[in-house]
Amino acid sequence: MPITLATTETGRFVARRNMGVTLESVTPDALQTLFSTMNSEAYGQMFSRLTAIDRGQWVTDAADCRALVARLGALNTEFPPPAVLPVLPTEQSRGVVMVSREPSHAPEIVRENDVASVSDDAAAGVATVVAPAPAAAATGTGAVSSFRPLRAAYNFPVADDPRTLIVIPALNEAATIDALIRKLDKQRAGYDALIVVADGGSRDGTQDIVKAVAQEIPNVVLLHNPKKIQSAAINLAVRRFGDDRDYLIRIDAHGDYPDNYCRALIEEAKALQADSVVVGMETVGFGTFQKATAIAQNSRLGNGGSKHRAGGGGQWIDHGHHALMQIAAFLAVGGYDESFSHNEDAELDYRLREMGFRIWMTSKTYMTYYPRSSAAALFRQYLGYGRGRARNLLKHRSIPKVRQAIPLAVAPVVIGAVLALLYWWAAVPFVLWAAACLGYGFWMAVGHRNPYGPLAAVSAMIMHFAWSAGFWLELAGIRRRSVA
Repeated sequence: MPITLATTETGRFVARRNMGVTLESVTPDALQTLFSTMNSEAYGQMFSRLTAIDRGQWVTDAADCRALVARLGALNTEFPPPAVLPVLPTEQSRGVVMVSREPSHAPEIVRENDVASVSDDAAAGVATVVAPAPAAAATGTGAVSSFRPLRAAYNFPVADDPRTLIVIPALNEAATIDALIRKLDKQRAGYDALIVVADGGSRDGTQDIVKAVAQEIPNVVLLHNPKKIQSAAINLAVRRFGDDRDYLIRIDAHGDYPDNYCRALIEEAKALQADSVVVGMETVGFGTFQKATAIAQNSRLGNGGSKHRAGGGGQWIDHGHHALMQIAAFLAVGGYDESFSHNEDAELDYRLREMGFRIWMTSKTYMTYYPRSSAAALFRQYLGYGRGRARNLLKHRSIPKVRQAIPLAVAPVVIGAVLALLYWWAAVPFVLWAAACLGYGFWMAVGHRNPYGPLAAVSAMIMHFAWSAGFWLELAGIRRRSVA
């Protein structure tokens, strides 16, 4: 029966699982008090609780050791690549883990004063683990590998009263940040949750608003994010405040959320033992162009039938809008890759799936998203999305899905239309694409009685072209001057 010191990581581990004895101090008097109250009945109850827990949660085997070596090996930038480590079959793992060193900007995990943190030197290489699997097991509509060599090492059950880290990456969000924090504060009732606003250098008064709210509402923290982008904001918050917390909830500063958002996510994660819970998005606009863009993004013309855009839910999937994640899973795969200014969520989901972690799309809640309110801002956003998707495919040598591959033709078609000055037939592909988009828009206007249908088609065309252009620019190695 383990006897641990309450102030240590081991003590917190034992206390969360109610699987032993924790002492505030280890002294002869404390031990004498403990054993003087111990009898066969009390010991039998504690032993029964211990034996009811899966030994895989607290007994380390060879597969766990090799997973740890792979992570630690990534901390040494001078370690000669590559290394191939065979994994012997165990109850948790059967197969071979290939460990190779590839450049990555994913953060490194270090320990300082018993606090888990992520090193600021994100340029160091990290180990990439590829686990060859037998036949993939189809779970829901997402193909999830039945071979999970690393998930077992981090698959610790979450306590009945999980501690949660709520992170809001922010940049110039003065119009919404006050109301958003207050709404999230109300959702913390009954939960131990810390709200962290990771600000990327706002100049509109966002930081002053957060400081004022933090004086009024407890457990609200303002964190400076020098790298500005969202991936860095989340990594930084987990590094500073993620120790001894079970769940990470990611919040979009210019979105809106139902009153049960956090509770629904936590309950779904606990009930299904999901490593990540993602949500669908309902896009809403206010001005004329923003309304039209919202209609486009909610339609197949704009989202290609993406499940987290099309209102799906209640199934295991490959990717969705990030909402909740077990911090253990987040750290196990190295956090977000900070070289991604866009598409960092899909890239992380790829690594989660490769390491056997499971992603559940809930139907119990959703988020409301407000799209860009101008054509120029929309173009810049989707240009970044296209670049991010290309970087994701290049990094992981993956193949785009059909709904992603079709828009890739748009930029070449638009550029090829210039040749119509010499050859009229060069304009045919462009005319067909434009006619299809505008026709869909007029169909929405007539069939759905939506007056914004034609303008929504224009927004969709901007999205198609920008996404395609960004993809090909990244593929050709033409870098952007600044992050949009």
